[in-house]
Amino acid sequence: MYVQSMADLVQLNFLPVVATLFMGFFLIINKKYEPTLTSFFRSMFFFLVILIITDNIDYYMYDVIAPHMWHKMVAVIGYNMRILILLRLVTVMEYNITGKIRRAVAIPMIINFCILLLSFSTHLVFWYDDAGHTLRGPFGYSSHITMCVYLIYGSYLAYLAFKRGQKNESYIIVIEEALCVLGTFAELNYQIRGILIGVIALNITFYYLYLHICKFYTDPLTGTLNRASFYADMQQYASKITAIYSIDLNGLKEMNDTKGHQAGDELLKDSARMMQKALLPHCYLYRTGGDEFVILCIGLGKMQISQMTSRLFDTQRKGCDFAFGMSETEGDPNNTFRLADNAMYTNKRNMKAARKQ
Repeated sequence: MYVQSMADLVQLNFLPVVATLFMGFFLIINKKYEPTLTSFFRSMFFFLVILIITDNIDYYMYDVIAPHMWHKMVAVIGYNMRILILLRLVTVMEYNITGKIRRAVAIPMIINFCILLLSFSTHLVFWYDDAGHTLRGPFGYSSHITMCVYLIYGSYLAYLAFKRGQKNESYIIVIEEALCVLGTFAELNYQIRGILIGVIALNITFYYLYLHICKFYTDPLTGTLNRASFYADMQQYASKITAIYSIDLNGLKEMNDTKGHQAGDELLKDSARMMQKALLPHCYLYRTGGDEFVILCIGLGKMQISQMTSRLFDTQRKGCDFAFGMSETEGDPNNTFRLADNAMYTNKRNMKAARKQ
């Protein structure tokens, strides 16, 4: 009996505890360098710890047939922790893909919490018989339905990420959702303890590590891709690049000299944000220097390139002050970039001359 209990304990805790410990370790060592990313995942770490504790208490009470009211309370906490963690994970995905956080996304979780409260006084959700077996009422699968809602929303975010060219983001979301479905199926059909919570812990840890890796490819100030990414993509997509735009901001040095570097940083961030909005699908913005940016267009036709150029002119008219030059790819992309750079400097000289008149 003792050996079986220990085997059940290891089965329940090994995967989630190991994943949670690794996540906690990375959160500690990266706190100084990635405070924003750490803040997103810190709450999920504590939710995971609570979920591991409540699941252990829940399974212990199930095995020893503990008082039903306390058992219900622990089960309700466990169900809510699963949904709360999934909600937080979807929220981070949404922020990383769209730059927004919609409070309305929390509504399914709130509804599910209210439904679960009914289990204390009715048999509408779930209850335990005298033998300690779990019985479900008409709302007994509300948590699983809520989970499906968030998985569907996650699929939508994966679609958005793919459409915006964030293919790796879309792939990891799809993989994590598939693992959640498989974990839920295993728990419901085979009564395998600890699978779903282990999957949740791994999903959070993997997504955190993915975002951490992304930090090496992005500019920390503007959020655009950085210089290293530009040269890597120039090499990787050499045969697929159809146009390159070279962009140089106007007035950054004057802003830094007259109003300080904080004002200059705000100019860079605002300008990058406006240029990001102008991008067509399969066009990517890189910050390659202090006030220098580049746009690579992958697989665009001539009509789309013309549309991209028009969008940049519209961005200028909206108050984003920059000079740019463009060259369509003819063979070597490095030569194309040089031609685009020369066109940008010509445009910059013409803009200066026009302002002097």
